[in-house]
Amino acid sequence: MYRSARSLRFSPTAIGAALLLSSIGCKPVVVPKLGLLPERAPASAYDLSPVGDCDTRIRPAREAAIRAAKKWMEERRKVHEGICDGSLPWSEAEPRFPLYGPHKYYRSYGGEEDGYGYEFADDPLSAGGGGVAAAARGAQNHAVRGFGSFAANASRTNVQVRGVDEADILKNDNKYAYVVHDSALKIVQAWPPERARVIGTLAVDGEPLSLFVTPSKAVVFSTVSGEHAARTQAAIVDLTDRSNPRLDRLLDLPGELIAARRIGTAIHAVVTQTRYPVLERIGRWRLPPKLCGGTYFEMYEDRSDRMVELIRSQPDLAWLPHVKLSRGANGPSQTLAGCNQYGRASEERDANTSIVSFDLHGGPPSIVSIFDAPTVVYASAKTIYLASLDRRGLLEDLRQHHPSTNDEVNKVTAIHRFRLDGATAHYAGTGLVPGELINQFAMDEYEGKLRVATHTAAATSISSTVAVLVDSAGSMVIGGWVGGIAPGERMRSVRFVGDRGYLVTFRQVDPLFAFDLRQAKPILLGELKIPGYATYIHPLAPDQLLTVGFGSSNPKRPERNDSVRLQLVDVNNPHQPRLAHVEIIGPRGSKSEAQESHLAFNYFAPRELLLLPIEVTRTAGKQPGLHGFTGLLAYTASMKAGFRQLGRIDSSKVGKVRRTAVLDDYVLSLTGSYLSLHRLDELGKSVAEVSLGSEKRGKSK
Repeated sequence: MYRSARSLRFSPTAIGAALLLSSIGCKPVVVPKLGLLPERAPASAYDLSPVGDCDTRIRPAREAAIRAAKKWMEERRKVHEGICDGSLPWSEAEPRFPLYGPHKYYRSYGGEEDGYGYEFADDPLSAGGGGVAAAARGAQNHAVRGFGSFAANASRTNVQVRGVDEADILKNDNKYAYVVHDSALKIVQAWPPERARVIGTLAVDGEPLSLFVTPSKAVVFSTVSGEHAARTQAAIVDLTDRSNPRLDRLLDLPGELIAARRIGTAIHAVVTQTRYPVLERIGRWRLPPKLCGGTYFEMYEDRSDRMVELIRSQPDLAWLPHVKLSRGANGPSQTLAGCNQYGRASEERDANTSIVSFDLHGGPPSIVSIFDAPTVVYASAKTIYLASLDRRGLLEDLRQHHPSTNDEVNKVTAIHRFRLDGATAHYAGTGLVPGELINQFAMDEYEGKLRVATHTAAATSISSTVAVLVDSAGSMVIGGWVGGIAPGERMRSVRFVGDRGYLVTFRQVDPLFAFDLRQAKPILLGELKIPGYATYIHPLAPDQLLTVGFGSSNPKRPERNDSVRLQLVDVNNPHQPRLAHVEIIGPRGSKSEAQESHLAFNYFAPRELLLLPIEVTRTAGKQPGLHGFTGLLAYTASMKAGFRQLGRIDSSKVGKVRRTAVLDDYVLSLTGSYLSLHRLDELGKSVAEVSLGSEKRGKSK
């Protein structure tokens, strides 16, 4: 049952809180509020509950911040006393304020919905879903005159789900490349390659992180300094004239960017901030060295009083997630408060995570927040899932509702579900699974069910679990699972492809497990044991897998995983997966960014072309192969012919290759400050090398 957030104001709790606010002289929020979204009453014991509205949220937030700050100051005093009496070392003098500092999140892989990677015919740059041809027509409508034709085929970002674009440092269409570099958006005319050059530049505030591009708009995300903590800025750029990109709108978002997705013209940015940003100012205080004495400790009481004064002096808006919306660089601005917040009454989480959604073509943003700190984000075309590891209270809830949970399980992951409706996200319940997720490939939505692979490392055992969450009366419950997979081995990679799932674990060999997921309860079909392990699995077809990972550079020492290993695995018979082809690259210490990030991986299906950024270490011996090489390797990769190296691009003079793209017969590669183009049949010779750092930067207009 959904209800309006505004109705919460008339509940007894809300009325009592409002009266209390009035009695202590607190003023209600006077800034405009973002449009109130439908609020969802808890449907299960796992679900989060609405946490009041804006007005009733402020006083409890202030009081909780005061309690947290006083507790921290008292702990500081005890540590100081311990240092002075010799019972604690000076290493304890570093402040350990629980809410201090930005949360750190790793970039994680994705899963698969009903497709097999990002194919050239499924161009997310085309909002209408018309593919490359439509994107080319759209780009041509907005192109600068006189710049020639468009490439017929072009690769795109290796995204997690077909039709769901992911923010990255490089985007391209069939004529242009768009790069965030040196506090600016750089637009490069990449076609025709012989005329490649920077044609447009737009400065952005802060440190640029990533971007999205459509035929008419771009969104550039950057980290900027806020009054109390770092925030995220989303610059929406008009690309009508690519030689003169203009800032259309600017959104200041509440916290650090974890992930962002684009579905058509709707952008969904997931950001996390400390629950009480004002306390970060307090958390920077360090203990003065070598100061001990009877009167010195009295200063802690004064410090505590000053903290309380600082907290109470903060404006109402400081206690709410909020978005600042500006028109152009110097246009009018408006700050909007986000009043849709969810949490558990029994918990005081130290972080607030928001999904801020907006449409590229205009309209107000929307925001929905939870009191939690998820580290893994997965998005399908209709849903966003945020996964958060919880080691405490929820474990007992899981065991209570699923008695079959093994006693060795000591961690549980809460998965928060949000339904997408255009440029809005609505909280739609929380489910629990045993263990933790290694990355976003560990989640996948298929035919209304969420498949989840988790890893459990208990005191005496290690194993993996595959679970299927189904919807039951509006709540997410486990419909079936299989646990105890690969005892003693750690999970390394996951991929879901249609009604199958593939899981790689590792101890000394790499077992690849195949699962049947047609029913709610997963069924283990077969496994393949091979040396090394895969960190990324890419489906070439429903029954063909290309993997990237680690292997041994020495055939006599297969237990060493010190090089880059490529594999082609035939899963036509899932009961007996078959290793078809292997390629080991480089001596000990060689590595590829594609081992860690799927965004650096590029397989262009129309040409069976694999582009692999690589760093090969230099060796003293005369082993065959590459030595001291930094750059890009190009292969054809197919189940029929295996791996065949076409050539390589040496980028050692300009830095390692970060991203790549294919434009017809040309390869585009991005290093730190250069974008280069090479012909596929002559990769050793560059056709164009465009500097991204030498252009004079213009100002936002």
